[in-house]
Amino acid sequence: MGKLVAIGGADIGHPHGELIMTEIDRLVGERENKKMVYIPTAHGDRPDEEENVNTYWGNRGYEVTHLYLTDMGLSDEYIRETILNADLIYACGGNLKLLMDTWRKRNVVELMHKAYENGTVLAGNSSGAMCWFHFGCDDCGLNGGFMFIEGVDIFPFCFGPHFQNEKWHKFSERVKMQQYDGLGVDDSTAIVFNNGRVSVIKNDPKPENSAFIMRASNGYVLEDLGKIEGDFIL
Repeated sequence: MGKLVAIGGADIGHPHGELIMTEIDRLVGERENKKMVYIPTAHGDRPDEEENVNTYWGNRGYEVTHLYLTDMGLSDEYIRETILNADLIYACGGNLKLLMDTWRKRNVVELMHKAYENGTVLAGNSSGAMCWFHFGCDDCGLNGGFMFIEGVDIFPFCFGPHFQNEKWHKFSERVKMQQYDGLGVDDSTAIVFNNGRVSVIKNDPKPENSAFIMRASNGYVLEDLGKIEGDFIL
């Protein structure tokens, strides 16, 4: 059992993500010297978010480390210590294939499982949310085509962000090509796994925004998880 927050689309510091970020912080809990590891692999390890991330999470009492896994100069021991000593690990959005290829090359998939099992809160936005599941469906194929990428496999679902976005809305059809249940999460919305319990956070005034499950055993009929009051179990 552990804690994971998968965001369909909401950047750090954006007003439509504030409730979600607050929930992430609540899951970490009150403690001294909180350590947050921000992993921008999916963005190609561009440093342009450093100031924003440092300010936002620093104001919440975190010591922030940016872990640039494409830097071949980082030792395996440094990567291991950084991941396993984190209270919160947050993966940004971008290219899921780049993210997973890099994470496998740097042997961090097993470390993420260990961190989760040790109580580290895992979180991420878009590709940084897809990576935690068995499969993510991202537009990183040829000419921006969608493809399924195998993730860290913390939970055995296919995950689709930006669910009702015009470009992404066909996830509910694409997921039928797999043998796994699908989770579709809208922008400014997150699905929260907390020690076996599940909840949905909506941080957008659009009433239609929500999180949805498509169960293989039920013919992939769309179920709105946001209509369930209180925590539930998938």
